[in-house]
This record gives sequence, C-alpha cells and structure tokens, in this order.
Amino acid sequence: MNGLRLSLLVVILCHPVMLQAAPEATVAYALVVTNNRSLTLSRPNLHYADDDGIKYAQLFSEKFGRQRVVLLTRPDPSTRRLFPGWTAAAISPTRVQLDEAVERLGHAIAAEKSEGKAVQLYLVFAGHGDVDRGQGFIELLDSRLTARDLETGVIAKLKADTVHLILDSCNSFFMLNPRGKTVRRWSVATPAEGSLLEKYPHVGVLISTSAEAVTYEWSELQSGIFSYEVRSALRGGADADGQSGISYAEVAAFVDVASERITNELYRPKIFARGPGGNRHALLLSGEFESGHQLNLDAEKPRRLTVRDQNGVRVLDVHQEQGTVVNLNLPRMDTALTVHETVSGRGDRPANEVRVVDTQTAGSSNYDQLSAQYSTISTRGEAPVFRNLFASAFGRNAFRAHVERYRPHAKQVFGVSRADVTRLEAHLELAAALERQRRLLLGRLMVSSGLVIGMVGGYLMVDGQAPSGADWGMVGLGALGLGYGLTKLLLPSDLEKLHRTYLSLDQSTPESRAAALARTERSWQLEIEQTCRRNRLKSRLLISLSGAVLLGSAVYLSTAHTFVDNSDELKYHYFFSGAYGVFGAFSLAVGIWSLFQTSTLEKSWKLYNRQGRDQNFQLGVAVAPTPNGMGLSLYGRF
Repeated sequence: MNGLRLSLLVVILCHPVMLQAAPEATVAYALVVTNNRSLTLSRPNLHYADDDGIKYAQLFSEKFGRQRVVLLTRPDPSTRRLFPGWTAAAISPTRVQLDEAVERLGHAIAAEKSEGKAVQLYLVFAGHGDVDRGQGFIELLDSRLTARDLETGVIAKLKADTVHLILDSCNSFFMLNPRGKTVRRWSVATPAEGSLLEKYPHVGVLISTSAEAVTYEWSELQSGIFSYEVRSALRGGADADGQSGISYAEVAAFVDVASERITNELYRPKIFARGPGGNRHALLLSGEFESGHQLNLDAEKPRRLTVRDQNGVRVLDVHQEQGTVVNLNLPRMDTALTVHETVSGRGDRPANEVRVVDTQTAGSSNYDQLSAQYSTISTRGEAPVFRNLFASAFGRNAFRAHVERYRPHAKQVFGVSRADVTRLEAHLELAAALERQRRLLLGRLMVSSGLVIGMVGGYLMVDGQAPSGADWGMVGLGALGLGYGLTKLLLPSDLEKLHRTYLSLDQSTPESRAAALARTERSWQLEIEQTCRRNRLKSRLLISLSGAVLLGSAVYLSTAHTFVDNSDELKYHYFFSGAYGVFGAFSLAVGIWSLFQTSTLEKSWKLYNRQGRDQNFQLGVAVAPTPNGMGLSLYGRF
C-alpha cells in the first residue's frame, strides 16, 4: 500500500581523513529514533517508519557492533513479528527518552574522546515532518522535535568529530534552514545565513524530498522509498569506484539513477548532497562491515538483483552496470538469504533466477558460484509507479555521467514545490499588473501637468512683455513633466520586466523551476527594497513639486488679472487660474498623501512572504445578542 512518507535520517561520521589515517583510533555509535504516529488528525499514521528504524539499527550494528546501537521506536504488530530481537531492545520514542539517550551517548563520546579516539555517531529520525512559522520539525511519539531542538538538544550536545545529516522528510530543508521574515531558498554551495550548515561547518547533509516536498513509502519495500535506496547504497550498491567506501556523491548518484525511470516527477526523490566543508565527495561510510557476509559480483555482465530474507522482506536492490565490480554487505542471519535476479523469461514475461546465500558465517561468496533456480517473478504492492525503481544500471559510467550532469550542482536550489511556483506566479502577476496601472496613472498625470505648466509658461512669454525667469522656469518644468510622463507611459517598470523575465525562464523540470523561482524572488525583493522605494520617493516628490508650482501659478494668475484691461485676456486668466488650482491641489494632495503610504507592491511582497506562515491554531472571542440577553462564544481555526 502506498502511503505518505515523511522521515528524517541524521548520520554523524568521523572525518574521512581520520578514517583513512588512523582507523584503529575510531569508534562509532548509533542512535535511531523512529515513529509512525502522527500528532495531528490532518495526517494519517505511517506504516513503515518503525521498520525503517529497525533496518537502520540492524545495518549500523553490523557495521559497528550491536552494543553501540540504541533504538527508540514503537513497533507495530507486523513489525514485532518480523523483528522480535530488535523489538525487545526498542525504547519508546518520547522526548524524555530521547533526551536521556542523548545524555548517555554524550558521556560515552566524551569518554572516548578523552582517550584520543575519533568518534562517529549516527543519528536516525524517521517520522512525520513539517514546518510551522518558518521552523521545521519532526514528530516524536508525544511531541515535536524542532529544528532548534535538533541543533541545541542533539548536535550541540553530541561532540562528534564530523557530523553527517541525512534528512528524509516533508519540508526537510527547514530542519537545516529556518525561514525568516522573507522567503529564503538555499543551494549546495551557499548555506543560508543562520542555517545549521553555517553554524556547524563540520556538518555534512544528504536529504531528499520529492517535487512536492514530501516523500513516500511503498508496501512492496516495506519501507520509505528514499530510506530503502540509501540502505541499498550503503550496503555496497553505490560503491562505483570499488574503493570500499561510499561518498555523498555516490549515494546521491545511486538514488538519482535508481529513481530516474519513475515517470511522475511527484514521486521522484530530489537529492541534496553536501559533505562536511561543502565537499560532496567526502566519505559517508567507509570500510567493510565488522559482521555480516559479503556477496561479490564480478564485472562481466550487468545484473538486476533483489535480496530478501527468510520472511520475504527486501534487504536491498542493486542494478549492476557491466564493467563495475560490486561487493554487497549482507546481514548475517540464522537462515539463508535469497537473491532474485531479473532475467528474460518466456515471451515478454520477466522471470527470476533465485540463488541462496548462506550468511550464518562471516566471509564472502561469489555470486556466479551459487546454484540458481528459475521462477516467474511474483510482485506485490499496488503501486506500479514505483516498479520502475532500479530500472537503470549504476556503476562507473553512470556515476561519471551523473557527476558531469550535475557539475553546476552548487546552483541547484532546494525548498521549492509546485505550490510555491503557483503562488509566486499569482503574486508576481498581480504585482506587475498593479505596477502597470500605477505607472500609467502617474504618466498621464505628469503629461497633463507638464502640458498645462508648459502652456502657461508659453502664454506668459508671448503676452507682449519680455519673458521673465519665472516664465522660462515654468516652460522648463512643463517640458520636464511631459518628458517624465511620456517615459512612464512608454517604458515598462522594472517589476513588469521581472515578470516578463520570469515567464521566459526555463521551467520544464523541477530543478529549473526551483532555480527560476529563487532567482525571481531575489530580484523581486531587491526591486522592492531598493529600486522601487527610491523611485517611489522621487516620483511622489516630483508630483508634489508639480502641484505646488501649479498652485503657485493659480495664485499668480488670480492676482495678475487686476492689471489686465482686455476682457478676452481676462477670460484666459480666469481659465488658467482655475485649471491650475484644480490640477495643483490634486497633485499636491496626492503627492503628500502618497509619501506616508505603503505601496501596493510592498503590501503584495509582504503578503507573499506571510502566506502559509500563519499559526496552525487561531482562537477568537465573539459577543452576540441572544433572545435572553448577550452570548459569549469562542471560535478558532485548526
């Protein structure tokens, strides 16, 4: 069964240089915290967060020893039947239990470091996640773990040498980069100011969200899609160079290639990979597993393999590229594992070659030396959209192609969904339309004012007397107003240009849409905060100045008519005096009033930034008359 899947995975490792230089002085711990339950009625409970937690704990215990793994989860009945051993060791995933586990691990890490050892610490959180008033959170069994809690209550207290965060949750970017008063996106190379990555440069991250900022789980995998892909990668599937180490770039490439055949981009994970110090090629996991069994695949031919345990639970998937050697780290179990290879069947029907691997003992096995049986594939699950997972082969060539394809990866923007794009389009279109209306109104006003002022100046210059300086000033001011008005009428504003530029940008893929949105937001904000405010002040001052000149002209003409003997000229004086008075009073009033008003553009920008950031709960009080008196009622929005 498909379900909405939101999970957070945090991994903390020792620096790769230390791992290579002094592996004997390196120790590792793991704290795994997962929770199926939702704290709100608007989100259904998850199905496989508890399974993911146990599978991660199992992987870490194979790598570092079970005594160094702490598991906080509440397994559901089906999970308890599948993993009875881990169920007995699980602790309830509450905030109190988490704090106690962090305190115990903090003491253990301090003791290890006092002996000169480098410490690796894996922290895994899986469960519902979201963002509230700009701050990301994930849900524990009884409360929220916010981005600030993650920073101050976990990362800051656990003094690991190098921290690696893997986040797989709805709006996971807000666990690293809280949203402030303005919309802020972030990229690989440039962490936002105040973000976790800026405060802790030794932190590396690997996160995934789909195009809609959510992730999904699938019953065929009994896991979240991204979490399953990451575990398959860490068990050796992503080791493209055969160096027995998995880097951030290799995991990101493995997940991208594994998901690239999913047609609907809504379900396709979008990967953000940034190692400590901004190095995507830093090691995420190195060396062989302490316990477990290694299955070796030679490079002679491509293979599409699925490994299952005795209960049919999928352990990992890999699609080996020809020419790439793959060494898979399988868990040691009391019963054998089965390896299913997809091969050509009869006609168009795919089939399996099933091989049995005895993993009760340590060591390794060669895949081609295992005996094979032939059977028709039988898949379960009702989500054909996910059956294209692992349809593309991964190896040296696929990894190199991925690196080349994402060479400008530093410019890739995260934190953008289709809803964000739609909202920007609506707000920007409205703001550009209002700016056009304001521009045309201002242009018409300035053209008419310039014509009137220029006509008065010209009239006074040809009335039979020598032109005065005031007459020339009025003509010049009229020409200035006319030119300014024509400029406003004919040339689009910067905001209108921004709207046109946004519409012309490539938006064919989620990556290009995100880049276009982030670029437009930055330009719009700059336009609002700098250019528009400066131009608004100049324009309104010019309007006020024009109004003042017109009023002055009206006063002058109203007094000058006493020296006019010709009745026809007196009519002109009265006409221009009245016209100047009306235009001048209107212009001056508009100019003075607008100086103290917030522009529509600023209001639109403020609304754009506030939308979606209101509190989830609002409460109000209403008083209303009733037949027997007055009634007091409470109302709210949840």
